[in-house]
Parts: sequence; structure tokens; C-alpha cells
Amino acid sequence: MRTVATALAVLFSSTALAAGTVGPAAADSSTALSISSYGDIAVDGVHKRVYISDPAGNKVVVTDYAGKLVATVPDLSGVRDLAITPDSRTVYAAVPGEDAVVAIETSTSTTAARYSTGENTDPQTLAVAGGRVWFMYGQQPSHHLGSFDPAQSTPEMVLDQLPDLGFYDAPELESAGSTLVIGIHGTWSGLAVYDVSSGTPVLRKQGMPAEAANYMNDFALSADAKQIVAASGESPYAATAINTDDLSRTGGYPVEAGNPNSAAIAPDGTIALSTFSWYDKDIFIFKPGAKTPYRTYTYDLNTSGGDTIAGQGLTWA
Repeated sequence: MRTVATALAVLFSSTALAAGTVGPAAADSSTALSISSYGDIAVDGVHKRVYISDPAGNKVVVTDYAGKLVATVPDLSGVRDLAITPDSRTVYAAVPGEDAVVAIETSTSTTAARYSTGENTDPQTLAVAGGRVWFMYGQQPSHHLGSFDPAQSTPEMVLDQLPDLGFYDAPELESAGSTLVIGIHGTWSGLAVYDVSSGTPVLRKQGMPAEAANYMNDFALSADAKQIVAASGESPYAATAINTDDLSRTGGYPVEAGNPNSAAIAPDGTIALSTFSWYDKDIFIFKPGAKTPYRTYTYDLNTSGGDTIAGQGLTWA
């Protein structure tokens, strides 16, 4: 799927790339989308639907696995981050222009509920963990963590759940089970791992391996919450494998064409990485712990140059 020479990739099983031909080093096809910007991507493996947020267009578009438009969810002012529940019933969207988190029902691809997060909260990023929706809200230079339980008939918004911390930019949130990981992007990157099973975040570990601390663009958390893969500025070009328990480096996944800008881990542990590469390989697929990719993908050139993968533009189903 492509817009303005930018590709968003959905990978399914451990061997195939959606919206294209299956095969080693395949040059996969692209489908133009009716979006003017890219915020985030989520995939519903039950209904085989892909959700893509368009902040400038104030909408979420829904496609099938071939990139064909199925539905549009409109009136989502500045919609950014997306998070899907483990049962694939609901996609939550951070909608800063409405000071709200919006629930999209996957069976109908329509808005099911709007949860106000409070005046001038501007929720930016979010994740689902421990039965709650967690969101990072605020404006520069102070973003904070909040959450609510969507199972409540009238959910209570619990704000400032890390009262001693404020973040200049809204960090990335990733989750698995009752584990919530906060990741800071930028020149000096960092990670913090929390247990949120009680509804209150309990810090397990914070820090960052030196190899991954420079310009982390994205990170992925494994389904068992035991491993993080950070798309960072490790030299030579590689993503960093990190043990969640102690945040130590356990290995690296070398790529050929620049620093990785997206990372995704499949349910079976297979790792996908992408780089921002106009004329080189775009996506690299690794078996867990492998030093070389067993498959790569290169997108075709187009009238404006070579297709590139958007930052935080990979996901698995």
C-alpha cells in the first residue's frame, strides 16, 4: 500500500507480505490509498482488515489485505496512534483534536464509543495492557501517562499515573499481556518496562543498551513480552535485540541500507525490519536470533523515485 511514495507493509504468517507477490527478494506491488498523511497502522487478523490513520485527513481508512478500501471512519480530528485489542474486537485511536480516545468496532469498521480524556489533554500514543487502555497525553514539553478501563459502564479517566515523570515528546507505547513498555525516540533513546496488572504501573526496569541508545525510531515487543527489538542507530546498521527483564542487549539484526526505521515481531517470534532506502532493499525478515535475513523485499521505483517504508510502518497478522 502506498501514498506519496511511502509504503506501509502488512506481513502475515512468517513468509508472506500482503499486497504483493510471495517469494524471496520479491518486488511487491503497491496500492494507492486515499490518505494525505500517515499516523499509524494496525491489523485485524480475524476480519482480515488493515486500519491506517490519516492525521491530516482526520480519518482512519480500512482496507483488505490487498489494499482495497473497505471503509472510512471519519471525523477523527488529528487521529494518530492505533491499538487493537488481543481479541481483535476493537481498535482504539488517539484523537488529540477531540481530547478523546475513540473505539472502532472491527466487525463493522464504525465508531463504537468516544472516551473523553479531559480538556486540553491531546492524547497522542496508546496501547492496551492489563485490560486497560493506556495513553500518553499533553503538549511539549510535558507529556504524561493516563488510562481507563473500557469495561466500566462509565470509565473513569485516571491521569498522571507516573507523577514523577514528564516527557518532552509523547513516547511510543507497546504492550503484551499486562506488560507496558514506554520508549523514548530521538538522540538519546530510552526504555521503561512496567507491570500494569493492578491498574497502576509498577516499574520493572528502565534503561537502554548503549548500542541502541542513539536515535531509536521504533521498537517492537514480542507476544510473550520477553523480548524487545529496537530500530536504532546501532553501528554497523542493525536493530538491537533486548531482554525485557533486565534491558540487556542479547544480539543484533544487521540490515544493509541504513538505520532501521520500523520493527515488528510476529506471534511466532519472526522479526521484520525496514529501512528508509530509495534504491535498495526495503524490508528484512529474520528468524529469532539469526544474523542474516532469510527473506528481503524491495519495492519498485516510481515516478518520484524509489518507494520507502514509513517510519513505524510495519505490522504482522
